[in-house]
Amino acid sequence: MRIVGLNLAVIALVLLAGMIVPRNGRALVMVSPFAPAGLVSEVIAEAGGTYFAATRFDNMAVAQFENSNFVFRLISAGAILIMDGNLASACISESEK
Repeated sequence: MRIVGLNLAVIALVLLAGMIVPRNGRALVMVSPFAPAGLVSEVIAEAGGTYFAATRFDNMAVAQFENSNFVFRLISAGAILIMDGNLASACISESEK
């Protein structure tokens, strides 16, 4: 029974990972919630992307990119979470919509 549960968990993880991988040139970028304001835009710029939209959270922003290794560059620049930019619709601030 444990093997079945483990297999289902692995399948769910793979499907979830496929949904949140950034594509279409936009990514939702998150830095530490304890980071100073403005760090997320510095991380995006350091990784070679363009700041696209703010979110209602200071530590998150939507970035636009063209380079295929942008996600790896974001991680090395200090991002702690990178997701598909289409998932950001719930986070984008009202002034950006």
